[in-house]
Amino acid sequence: MPKRIVKRLKTRILGFPKPALLAGFVGILFCLAYLDYTTSRFIQLSLFYALTAALAGWTLGSGAVYLIVSISTVLAFASDYFADPTVPLGFDIANHGLRSILWTLLGLTLVSLRKRLDLLDDAYAKIRTDLDAGRNVQMAFLSRPIPEDSRANVAVSFRTARELGGDYYDLRVIDDKLRVLVADVSGKGASAALVTGLFGGIYSELSRRHQEPEKLLSILDKEISPSLLDGMFITAFLLVLDLETGHGVYASAGHDPQIFMRDQEVVELYPTGLPVGVMDGIEISAETLVLSPQDKLLLFTDGVLNVRTSKEERLTEDEFLDIVKQACGMPVAQIPQRVFDRLDAEGAFDDDALFLALSLNLTKKQV
Repeated sequence: MPKRIVKRLKTRILGFPKPALLAGFVGILFCLAYLDYTTSRFIQLSLFYALTAALAGWTLGSGAVYLIVSISTVLAFASDYFADPTVPLGFDIANHGLRSILWTLLGLTLVSLRKRLDLLDDAYAKIRTDLDAGRNVQMAFLSRPIPEDSRANVAVSFRTARELGGDYYDLRVIDDKLRVLVADVSGKGASAALVTGLFGGIYSELSRRHQEPEKLLSILDKEISPSLLDGMFITAFLLVLDLETGHGVYASAGHDPQIFMRDQEVVELYPTGLPVGVMDGIEISAETLVLSPQDKLLLFTDGVLNVRTSKEERLTEDEFLDIVKQACGMPVAQIPQRVFDRLDAEGAFDDDALFLALSLNLTKKQV
């Protein structure tokens, strides 16, 4: 709020015509000179002359500083001399000469500071423009239409902690099988977003050639690891689900336990291997599941678990599961946003967050 007020005040002041501002500063100088004269040197107004020169430098530039200091020196000298002519003339000349130098230096310092701040504002505006462009690109590939298939109900909600984020998801139907990927790049911001884009591109290419989730994640680890910075890693959950039978195979590279909801009972799907990029040649295994029409599969990144409550504490696992259970009483299309709304009510997100809900409308009898 204070920053907004300062910015608004600055905009309004700088919005005045320059001649009007200059006339205002000159008027202030005459008021100060009159006070100087009437108080007969009892009140030292040098600081106010200096502030006037500084404001002139900040708003009007170096030329205004020289003009304001010149007028200030003449008016201050004249008011002091006529108020008390007994003071030696040489002392007054030296005194006002020194003050004029100090006022000039202060005014020019403010001119220099203003130029530097303007350069910083321009640089920030360019960075902001680039970040907004990057955000739009990332939102485009994170907001791709969900595959339309009457056999599956899918809904996704996501948000980023900064302009750019490191969460990623991909949904595609190939040969009556739904492939669902949820991934989370460590860190936040531009570096995580760049790795996310690279990760998504490699996955898109590999998914055309490999069906087994554990094999795909293992190959992906080999392909992307050389491009990761030291200490950076990616957790990923990949599911291949038969839309006709509900039989699925999944692999989890160090991803947080995902939730399989059946009759309001929570079954957690634990990691089947280490995160991508942690070490060379990680081994990732696969597990199976069977999704019935009444079941719901809930996939997410750790951002939904890292909500900070009003008491500056992390949301507990039990609190999170309660929120999820209540949301699962709603249609799949409403679950992710309902979870986010409840988490917003509990506290504040300080990490990228993604939540995906999935259920099936099976056409064949399960075996």
